[in-house]
Amino acid sequence: MTRLSGHGYASHLKQYFPKPKENEEIPIHFLDFEAKIAGWCPKRKKTIYLNIDQNSNGLKRIRHVNLVKVYNWFANREGAIELSANEFKQLELKLDELIQYGGEMLYTRRRVGRQIFNTFRVDTSSVPDKNVTKRNLVDMLD
Repeated sequence: MTRLSGHGYASHLKQYFPKPKENEEIPIHFLDFEAKIAGWCPKRKKTIYLNIDQNSNGLKRIRHVNLVKVYNWFANREGAIELSANEFKQLELKLDELIQYGGEMLYTRRRVGRQIFNTFRVDTSSVPDKNVTKRNLVDMLD
């Protein structure tokens, strides 16, 4: 996987809704999530997110989504990722793995046929060795 640093050609990764290409990974930190209704608004020509109890008249392609708020370390700011129910279950499993083993959460997207799916991976290579021995400074200086 390609892990990018702050180059100008990767501006699509610094948006509020980051959309990495297939071999790009973004380091993220999970903040919060909300269950929302999403739909395309023809008047505004963009996707609108509503609370579950709000009226969705006038919207097209209405769907239930989980809007996950994350901290995008690449962009150095907050962002959001729209996840389906299956993608959210995968995120929950990866968060459990992150809590258990530590490391860094990485976000990417994979193409399967004609569809693109959000996927997450826990990178534990940056976790320091946990076998730290306790020593006194005086003993080290002798």
